[in-house]
Amino acid sequence: MNDAGDLLSAMPDTWSTLKKHGKTFAWAAHLMPRRDADRLASLYSICRKLDDLADLDGSADARGRLLGLRARPWVAGSVDPIARELALMVSGMGLHPATMHQLLDGLISDLDHQVLADEESLIRYAYHVAGTVGLMVCDLLDVKAVTARNAAVNLGIAMQLTNIARDVREDARAGRKYLPATWWDATPADIADPSPKLQSTGAVAVLRLLDLADSYYASATCGFAFLPISSRVGLAVAARVYRGIGAELRRRNGAFHLGRVYVPHWRKAVLTVAAFGSLVMPSKRTTEPPLHPAILDLLPSPSQTQAVFDGRY
Repeated sequence: MNDAGDLLSAMPDTWSTLKKHGKTFAWAAHLMPRRDADRLASLYSICRKLDDLADLDGSADARGRLLGLRARPWVAGSVDPIARELALMVSGMGLHPATMHQLLDGLISDLDHQVLADEESLIRYAYHVAGTVGLMVCDLLDVKAVTARNAAVNLGIAMQLTNIARDVREDARAGRKYLPATWWDATPADIADPSPKLQSTGAVAVLRLLDLADSYYASATCGFAFLPISSRVGLAVAARVYRGIGAELRRRNGAFHLGRVYVPHWRKAVLTVAAFGSLVMPSKRTTEPPLHPAILDLLPSPSQTQAVFDGRY
């Protein structure tokens, strides 16, 4: 594989994108070796560009571009610069195309957003747009252990559930609602300008979502012991700080209508120290982290995973 630094010379905006839009991950990346941090910055940059196409643009051109990225091979000579960057990451960093395809499937589904019916639909969506990212992080860091990869899926899902909880009103203003209909019977228009009653019922749903996210964070922790110690700390800090977003929202009692919550710098520092403490005596658990039955059909098989590391994908 090519050196990550050589690849990044063709992707110069990776760190600027991370620092501007992914402050939690930028904070954690400084605790990682440069090679690993560069690879994760590259992945974040690509995912951000794809997410922007689905969320911020939503035009026919954006739809066509996402569908094209899903349908056509990524090669160095591709017309689309995102395809060229993906080709570099596949050939030089070990990115698994099939997992990126699943991420694209999730983003494309957002172009014709439908309210999620139930918890199973929510978890499948979270897998597509975030659990896949956990698997791709494993690919970039050469992590093969199934326990670690399952834990990475759970961490991605946990972070996506946190995103949803944080952005309830912001998503509603864009015509989207991710809290399941079985949890909260409200339309995006209702949520964007909520009555006192909806503020109350919505807060209950948000707190329920945070409880669900916490269960995924907890089940992800066993995966850290399988990471190289040099990267373990950075990823554990990212998880701890991201979970802190949910804690800030809990302090508001789930009051989604008050706007986005942020983790202040002093609390990030406290959470960073706590993450270090939790990793002083890591142990590899022999049991697999639980995975939701709704996503079992989406996970790559062990043979597919091994094929990635053998260079057959």
